[in-house]
Amino acid sequence: MLTVSATVADGLPHAEWSWKLVLLFLYSGLIGTALAYWAMSMVNKSISALTTSLGTTGTPLVGIAAAAILLGEPIDISLAIAAGLIVTGIALATLGDRLLRGQATASG
Repeated sequence: MLTVSATVADGLPHAEWSWKLVLLFLYSGLIGTALAYWAMSMVNKSISALTTSLGTTGTPLVGIAAAAILLGEPIDISLAIAAGLIVTGIALATLGDRLLRGQATASG
């Protein structure tokens, strides 16, 4: 739907091919996509699904911190609240899992 809308609004895209563009596509495809998926599948094999999902839930926090540190992006109140909610969700899921494991161990 978005592709059709963009094509209707702006016409067909035009790219000026260069070696820099080709190298950027190769980097994006090989490093940014293939390596990332391979690394995530290796992680999924070695740790639990809960740990993996909680780790990936924290990804926006890395983006927020990187943007603030490297790009000087301001952290406004809505962004701070969103980050706080992410951290709270991770903490609640972690504590809930520990409580369930403790109950399972106690009951035998």
